[in-house]
Amino acid sequence: MPDLDILCHTFIAPLAPPEVKFHVMRMMFGGQVDPYDFHYFGWNQQFLTQYLSEAGFSRVERVAEFGLFDDTSSYKPYGAPISLNMIATK
Repeated sequence: MPDLDILCHTFIAPLAPPEVKFHVMRMMFGGQVDPYDFHYFGWNQQFLTQYLSEAGFSRVERVAEFGLFDDTSSYKPYGAPISLNMIATK
């Protein structure tokens, strides 16, 4: 899932051109190219860690990437990774 903190920082960068801001919005809200390509909620590490802990997960950690298959977990279009990659242990 997208890391809203990273995307917000990129979006409000004073020198970010309109095409970068538009691309960031599509990452925030989903590309919206089909009925399943939507994000209905924005997460950051603080919120997700808190919610997972409240749901009973004992260990929650952020990882750089999962490395399971070719996905966007390590995508860095503007220098910082935009995915919020978390592993939680119940």
